Amino acid sequence: MKNKITRRPNLNFEELEIPIGAVIHCTVSGENAEVVKPKKFLFRKEEVSLSKASQNILGVSKASLDSLRIWSYNGKNFMDIYDEKYPKSLKISNV
Repeated sequence: MKNKITRRPNLNFEELEIPIGAVIHCTVSGENAEVVKPKKFLFRKEEVSLSKASQNILGVSKASLDSLRIWSYNGKNFMDIYDEKYPKSLKISNV
């Protein structure tokens, strides 16, 4: 049998208990956005993903973990919310 390392899931606002209609805050630009779908929010009058908005703010072509670090909900950083829901410990399963 092979060991398989499973990834933590992609960000989903509903799974993180951030409801549709919630206001989220960018700690870098100071701007707010509204969650409109489980994986999208309204930012600068455009429906975007967390990664896309973060890429625009940070001026980079790829914004993986930085995307979670620069956004917050109710004063709590997305990285902390995500880590609480999906602990960092790697899950290894036999395939």
